[in-house]
Amino acid sequence: MQIKTLKLSFKDAKGKTKMVSIDHPKADLNDQVVKAQMEEMINSKVLQTKEGKVSTINKAYMESVSREDFNIG
Repeated sequence: MQIKTLKLSFKDAKGKTKMVSIDHPKADLNDQVVKAQMEEMINSKVLQTKEGKVSTINKAYMESVSREDFNIG
């Protein structure tokens, strides 16, 4: 089984990072869509670190993990 997680990284005014993970993201995401949504998250002012609200986009990536379950039941 392939498990995907969208990872979004932001920075606050002092350079501290805040990572947001989204399980089971939409399959049709692209650079423009992800950037626009990250900008909207910044503009909403709901994300913050100990140093204050996030103010810039740092990076974004899709993480894929392969999982193989054992039938032990």
